[in-house]
Formats: sequence, structure tokens, C-alpha cells
Amino acid sequence: MFSNRHVLRWSAPVALALIWVAEICVAYPIGEFPIIDDWSYAQSVWWTVEAGALRLHDFTSMPLLTHVVMGSAWTVAFGKSFTALRALTLCTGLAGILSLFYLSRTLGASRRTAFIASLALALNPMYLVLSCSFMTDVAFITLGLAASALFVGGFNSEQRLHRNLLLVLAFAVALAATFERQVGLALPISFGVALAFRDGGPKWRRARFFLPALATMLCLTLYERWLSAGPGLPVEYHVPLAKIRLALGYGVAGFATHVLGNLTESLLLIGLFAIPIVALISLNREFWQPKALWAVMSVIIAVRCAELGVQAAFYAETFFDLGVGVIAMYKWQTILEPTLWWPVMLFVTAACIYSVGALVALGLTHRSQLIVNPLALGGMSLLLLSLAPIVAGELHDRYLLFPIALVLVMCAVSLRDVALSRVATPVTVVLLVGLFWFSAAGVHDLFAMNRVRWAILNGLMDSGVEPSRIDGGFEFNGLHTFHLGSALKFGLTGGKSPYWIVDDEWAVSLSPDDDRGYVVVETHDVDLWLSDDLGPLYLLRRFEPQAMLVPSAAESESPAGVPDEAIVPSRTGSEGSS
Repeated sequence: MFSNRHVLRWSAPVALALIWVAEICVAYPIGEFPIIDDWSYAQSVWWTVEAGALRLHDFTSMPLLTHVVMGSAWTVAFGKSFTALRALTLCTGLAGILSLFYLSRTLGASRRTAFIASLALALNPMYLVLSCSFMTDVAFITLGLAASALFVGGFNSEQRLHRNLLLVLAFAVALAATFERQVGLALPISFGVALAFRDGGPKWRRARFFLPALATMLCLTLYERWLSAGPGLPVEYHVPLAKIRLALGYGVAGFATHVLGNLTESLLLIGLFAIPIVALISLNREFWQPKALWAVMSVIIAVRCAELGVQAAFYAETFFDLGVGVIAMYKWQTILEPTLWWPVMLFVTAACIYSVGALVALGLTHRSQLIVNPLALGGMSLLLLSLAPIVAGELHDRYLLFPIALVLVMCAVSLRDVALSRVATPVTVVLLVGLFWFSAAGVHDLFAMNRVRWAILNGLMDSGVEPSRIDGGFEFNGLHTFHLGSALKFGLTGGKSPYWIVDDEWAVSLSPDDDRGYVVVETHDVDLWLSDDLGPLYLLRRFEPQAMLVPSAAESESPAGVPDEAIVPSRTGSEGSS
């Protein structure tokens, strides 16, 4: 039978898995439709399976090889569907949570703090919603954390064979992470920093530890050239680098302002999602010695918030004040403005500044570790290298998930020798329960809205309306009209929504109000838990002005004065139509 030691060893991982499953069950992420960009990644997988050779979608700005390989194997086993690929990412998400736990434990964190850090990642609304998609973020985080855990295990091992085996595996997983997203290059570089610092030999001898990083860069370069010569390099492949070059073109002052703005918003978001573990140290005075620097950081962030407007500082893509998920439909910009009462947003902003200050103070308290601990230096290198392209290029909140995970690990490890306050643990539990509800309910609302939205769109197509005549939202038009060619560049709207619109005769919108000649054809309610921001949905149809002036014989029988030709055939099982 199992001993108490075995029970204790497996209790935390099992509890994390059960909480993850419970969160998914509450969120109920069911529906055969894409989320955010994963329509392009799914098509890359399906094309590769059908052709028996790699083929990447042009709307791809990363290597994606690891993603396509995993997705292809999964598709062969479980079939071609968005639901199957979503299940793959949900499993990968659990692996990422467990990787964070074992990385924290390997670095010396207590079981309790490692568990809380892992829960803070699992309950992060961005992590949950991205796990319910086929996006690359969660797979990259899992690979990055797994590579780091393997590296730390090898680094600390005293048996030569065991050490070398783990280090080889760590660099192999880091290579897989780099072939998922280019920023994975930070992994072998930071591993090399830690190994070189520990070696203490002459510089020429230390240089050998960076050979895996150079080999990874060479493999990535050869892969890009192979794509260019064979399957085809995606049109969007170098867009992230182009955005950094664009920022550099602002001049020294402009680039510095750009970096400062992105860094400030990044710190706010990192601080926000580190609050559960910051609560563990919030009453410990030893972390508040460097008050001057904390005050300076707080002033910088506060000024930036005042510049943006306190609510705008938290208006992000993957989560917003009363919901979760990237929303891109007709007139969505005017609907999803922050709606929380401004004192509430002010309080949240203050809590984030407090959290950032705590993280800075925590780092300064352990700054001596950077001089004597190679792993601490390697970890800080990894954090800075993963943040650098985010603050220098275009900031998307979901890009910060990997730095957030690293910060959670660092916090858990830093707390290993600290006597925690009795009040801090209950406060942390309350925060985590609230985060569970917000994340699960937010994802529930996102999928409830999308189930209604795609029922409307599928009904339109079933009734004979071509996808090229519909503004169905970013994912719909990406899936159906991206292939129509360069004339439909993303962002070149001509007064239309900025995502490959051909003819927006029909539109699905969160608002019935319009100044472009649309009339409401159908209204569909959505079962929402958090707020009414994502419903109801309106099916709109636009008519030429002269056509609208010609009354039809049966116009009086049309609902709400809508011409007969605007009415689409009714659909069986359309949720919430009225």
C-alpha cells in the first residue's frame, strides 16, 4: 500500500489536476469553432495531415513546427476538429501547471508555496482561455517550464550520467520550444549563462556552454531557409521583427517612450496576476526595506496610469474588466469599453502597484543571490530575455504569460525560508477562489457567446449566403475569406471591419445601433454569468439607401419594419433567438 510519504508527495499534483478539471467543467469550453488566431494554426495542421508534408498558413509569425507536429499526431488519432485540438491544449495546459510545480520544488520551494504558485497560473484567466484554444501560448509555456525543470534537475545532480542526460533533454525541449516560438531562444542562452557562471574556468572554456544556443539559432535559420525554398515561408513570419524595427525608427526618445509604456503596462499585468502569491508576503516587513526604489516604481506606474486613464491601463485583449477572451466582431470597439465603476478600477490599479512594489522589494532582498547562485542568474536572464521582445515590439497581454510564470516560480522559491503570516494564507485562499470564479465564468461566457454567434453564421451559410458577404468576426472571416488574396490585407478596411472583409452585407454584432444602413434581422440572447457585455447578439443586414425607400407589399408583415428579403430561414436549435 501507499505510505504517508507517497501520499504527501502526490497529493499536490493530484489536487492541481482535480482543480484544473473542475475549472474546465465549470467553464464548459465546448463548440466547433476557432478561438483568436487558432483557425490558422488548425488549418496548418489539417493541410499537413492531408498532404503528408509540412504546410504553414500565411497568417503565421512563428516557426510553429512543434505545434504542427503535435497537432498532426493528435488529429490522426482523434480526428479533424477544433474540439479535438482544444482537448490537446487542455492536456498541455495541465502539463504546464505541473511543470511549474516541479520546477518550484526542484529549486527548493516548499510544497505549499509551490502549490499556490501553480494554482496562480492555473487560475489565471489568460491561461485558461488560451488552454481552451489551439493557440501556441500554452504549449510554449509548458515546453519552457519543462525545459527549465529538466535543466535545474541536471544542474543539481551529482551523478554524471544522470546530469548529462537531464541537460541533453533540457536543451532538446528548449529546441522544441524555439520551434514553437522564436522567443524560445532565451532558454538555451539562459541555461548557458548559469552553466558558464558555475564553471569558473577561463572564458574560452565557458564559451562551450553557449554552443547549444548557437546550434539552436543555426537550426532555426536553416528551417527558415528550407521553408523559403520548399513549403513556403509564411507572409507574416517576420512581422514581430518588423514591429521592433518600426519602434526603433521612432528615434531614441520615441523608442524610449515606447519601451517605457510597454514596460509599465507589462509590470501592471505581472503585478495583477502575482497578487495571490504576493499576499503571502504582504505583511512581512523584511521585504519593505528598499522603500525608496519601491516609491519610484510606484510613481512611474501611477503616472503612466494617469496618462492612459486608470481604466485603459487594464483594457487588454485576452481579458477585460468583466470578461475573458479576445473579441473581434462588427463594432466591438464601442461595446467592450471598461465598465467597472472607476473607484473599483482605481483600487485594482493600486493593488497592482502594491504587488509590483512587493515583487521589486522581494527581488532586491535576494539580489545577493545573483552574485553567488548560478541558477538565480540564469533565471533572471531568462526573465529579461523573454520580456525584451515584448517591451521593444508590440505588447499583447498573453505574451506575458511566460514571464508571469517565471515570476511565480521566483516568488515561491524566495519564500522558502520565510515565516508566513497567519493572515496571509486565508487572504490568498480567498483571492484564489475569486480568481477561479472569474476565470471559469469568463471562459463560460466567451464560449456561450461564440456558440450563439456560430449558430447564426452557420445558419446564414446553410440558407445560401456566401461567407464573402458576411462580417462574422475575426475568426470567421480569417477562416473563410483570408485565402481570397492580397486585396484583403488585415487592417485595410475601406470603412469595413479590419479583418479580410469582402462584402459586409450581413454582420453579427454586439450592438443594434448603426450608422451604416444596417437593420436588425434577428436578436439572440446569450446565457451570461459575469455581465451582459457579450450579449445579446444581433444579426444585421445592410441595404442600399434607394432599396430601403421602396416599400414591399408585405412590409407590414415583416418584423420591426424589416423588408422581407432581410429575413433568413429559421434554424432548428438556434439558441436564444427572438
